[in-house]
Amino acid sequence: MQVPLHLAVEKGHTYVVDRLLKLGVSLGEKEKSGRTALYVAARGSFVNIVDMLITAERTPDTKLPYNNWKACQISTDNPEDTCLQCNTKPVNADALGDWEGMRSILWTLATKQLHPHEWKRLAFHWHFTEEQMKAIEHQYTGNKSYKEHGYRVMLIWLHGLSPEDNPLKLLFETLVAIGKNDLAEHIRKKANDQAGRTPTAGCTIGGCMCLQS
Repeated sequence: MQVPLHLAVEKGHTYVVDRLLKLGVSLGEKEKSGRTALYVAARGSFVNIVDMLITAERTPDTKLPYNNWKACQISTDNPEDTCLQCNTKPVNADALGDWEGMRSILWTLATKQLHPHEWKRLAFHWHFTEEQMKAIEHQYTGNKSYKEHGYRVMLIWLHGLSPEDNPLKLLFETLVAIGKNDLAEHIRKKANDQAGRTPTAGCTIGGCMCLQS
């Protein structure tokens, strides 16, 4: 007998998966063959369900709008038209500051600034599991697929932040931690430009970050 979540995932029923997640269904449960729901979703290339499941695994206590998630492949220079989950805001979007601006920063970072495989360094730093990274990597193969993978990882990470978190500061610290100091400095300058003020050592203001160089 199949597990309800696995059956919904296998059929690609996003709404049913959404309802099961909100009811608190066990994400670690396996069917007789030993397959997890995430494995089934990845093998079926259900991108939005894969990201829903990973987000639920990483933020089990967050009530996310899973049923609003939309998957679309990066193909142009406009993140509004091409991003994954392009019509979805996390429930903490307002507390995180400029949501659209933050999403644009992540899109630029993933598609124009990071090199192949560097998205995995971000994922490791943010404690994504091997299974989660493999599930993300299963979709969109090719020379430029790392851009899609990286952007998905960043959005899943962003959805899991708490209202008290400063996303730009955390992103700055992550880039420094993985050795991308040049990109970290770019993020710092962008944050300070958005703040419209002279950098002050160690201060964080709302959704912006002020760090002295």
